[in-house]
Amino acid sequence: MSGLVIPFCVWVLLMLSPLSTGRKSLSNMGEPICISFAMPVLALLRVCLGRRISESVYAACFITALCMVAAAVFFMVPFLPE
Repeated sequence: MSGLVIPFCVWVLLMLSPLSTGRKSLSNMGEPICISFAMPVLALLRVCLGRRISESVYAACFITALCMVAAAVFFMVPFLPE
């Protein structure tokens, strides 16, 4: 469940931070869609890996990867005019 919430919280905190001042607009509100595309990819990876790694290790890696995707989307998507 936290894998669904934490990445979006990371993105929202970045949007509300001074880092977004002058770099982001309301048009950038579509960025979370890019974050949500990463979730099924990582879930498919879990299915492919099976039981080779423990559930707790995968969960930590899953959440970390999604938070990194959220930060990468924030920094890589340019300013979109309104």
